[in-house]
Amino acid sequence: MDSTNLTAEATADSILQGLARVAYLLNLNPSDSITDANDSIHNS
Repeated sequence: MDSTNLTAEATADSILQGLARVAYLLNLNPSDSITDANDSIHNS
């Protein structure tokens, strides 16, 4: 068994989970989330 493939699959899974979490949070309160993101970009 190739450990590299396992690592790639695990990484892809964690990325997908992260994206799903972000999408879920954005869907909960899209206007606030977008405003907060824009504020943090402009303030940096």
